[in-house]
Amino acid sequence: MYDYLIGTVTFLEDDHLILEVQGVGYRVHATHNVIVKATGETGLFKVFVSHYVREETEKLFGFAGREERAFFEWLGTLSGIGPKTALGIMNAASLEELLHHAGRDNAAFFQKIPGIGKKTAEKMVVDLKNQKRFSIREMQMERLTGHISLFDDAFSALEKLGFKEIEIKTSLKKLLEAAPPSLSLQELIRSSLQMLTRVNITGYER
Repeated sequence: MYDYLIGTVTFLEDDHLILEVQGVGYRVHATHNVIVKATGETGLFKVFVSHYVREETEKLFGFAGREERAFFEWLGTLSGIGPKTALGIMNAASLEELLHHAGRDNAAFFQKIPGIGKKTAEKMVVDLKNQKRFSIREMQMERLTGHISLFDDAFSALEKLGFKEIEIKTSLKKLLEAAPPSLSLQELIRSSLQMLTRVNITGYER
């Protein structure tokens, strides 16, 4: 029904935003990625949406891009996973990280996500491994393997400093996307601290 909406963010919570488009306010349940990008946004904001309709329930879910939305909709085809759990999965890690854990049969990682039991976690591992649509090239996976270790170590250090989980994950993911193979843990933490400090001072990071 809808591909995306462009409007003004008039209200923002941890799990949703209100986007005003031509005088109409749309309540959009969104990933942490979208919420962070919308924080402090005063101009027009674009969000890709998925229209969810079930019996008497009708909701809009928002995403940063079409690939993110496609993954959410694919998760919804799995038995036992509703939209709330699907968002929880997407907020727990990036798509590449999820594929990394699935590729190594790490069902324990998925069990840590609220709403995911042992059987569902094991089935997710199998389904993700067999899902070609979201597969990653081997070279990308090798690069990611080293980055996951950096991510975990940097996350622990920054969490101890009192920063919010959503802010830490967003800053680290953004930095690692463009990180050189030689990036050290100290450099990652230092760069993330600079980004997190700007977020807390200005209210957003662009």
